[in-house]
Amino acid sequence: MDELTPGAMTPRPDSPEMGPAMLGDIVLCPAFAERQADAAGHSLSHELALLTTHGCLHLLGYDHSTPAEEQEMFALQNELLADWYDSLSKRGLSFQPKPSGAKAFPSAADRETLDEQIDTDFE
Repeated sequence: MDELTPGAMTPRPDSPEMGPAMLGDIVLCPAFAERQADAAGHSLSHELALLTTHGCLHLLGYDHSTPAEEQEMFALQNELLADWYDSLSKRGLSFQPKPSGAKAFPSAADRETLDEQIDTDFE
C-alpha cells in the first residue's frame, strides 16, 4: 500500500530491500456482486472471482482509463480467470464449472453495459 513507489514495482528509497510487500486492499460488496452476477447470468462465486482478479490487476498497476489499457487489462483478466478454472481440474480441485459466454469473460464494454443495466434496474 505504501511500501512501493506508485506506478513502479520498486521499493521506496526509505524502505528495506524488496521482498514481500503489501500492495493494497481489495474490497468487494457481496450484495452488489450478486446483482452483477444475476444480470450477467452467472453465479456469485464466479462474479467474486472475476472481481478479485480485476482488483489484483489494479493493485499491480493495470488500469483501463484509455482504450489500449482497457483492452490489455480485460484481456489479461479474462485469460487469468480462464486459466485458473482450467488449472483447478488439473490439480484435482473443484470449484464450479467454468462459465461460458461473453458475459462470463467480459470486455470492458460488456461490463459498462452491465453496470448501466444494474443502475437502471436498481434505482
